[in-house]
Amino acid sequence: MFLDRFPHFAFVGAVSTGIQYLILSSLVILARADPVAASAIGFVMAAAANYLLNYRFTFRSTQPHGPALLKFITLASIGLLLNSVIMQLLARGALHYLLAQVVATGVVLLWNFFGNACWTFRSTVARRAWLEGAIDREERSSGKAIPKTAEKTSKAA
Repeated sequence: MFLDRFPHFAFVGAVSTGIQYLILSSLVILARADPVAASAIGFVMAAAANYLLNYRFTFRSTQPHGPALLKFITLASIGLLLNSVIMQLLARGALHYLLAQVVATGVVLLWNFFGNACWTFRSTVARRAWLEGAIDREERSSGKAIPKTAEKTSKAA
C-alpha cells in the first residue's frame, strides 16, 4: 500500500516547505515583494528539490525521468494554482501571509501526495505493493515462515 510512503513524503515535503518558506520570507521582508507572488516563486523553486527527492527517496522510481517529470509538473502546476488561490483568498483577507501559507501548504501536501502516489510514480508504488502482496500470499499458502532477516529485507526493498 502506498500509505507506507507517507512518512518519507512528509520528510521530503518538510525540506521543500523549508525552501519555499525561506524564499517567501526573504522576498517579502528583504525585497518587499507581494506575498502571493513571493509564495509562487518559492513554490516553483521548492518543486525542483521536491521532484528529485520524491523520485529517488520517497517512491524509489525506476521510470524514465521524461514521463515522470511531465506528470510531476502537471500535478505541481495544479498545486501551484491551489497554493496561489488559497494565498490570494487568505493573505488578502485578514490572515497574516505566513498563516495563509500554512493553510495552503496543508491543502497542497494532500493533493501532491495522493497525486504522486496514484499517478506520477504509480507503477513503482503499485509494483512494490503487488510484490509484497505476492510474497505474503505465497508464504501463507506454503505455510513457510520467513526468517526475521529475510522479512526485513523484503519489506525494505
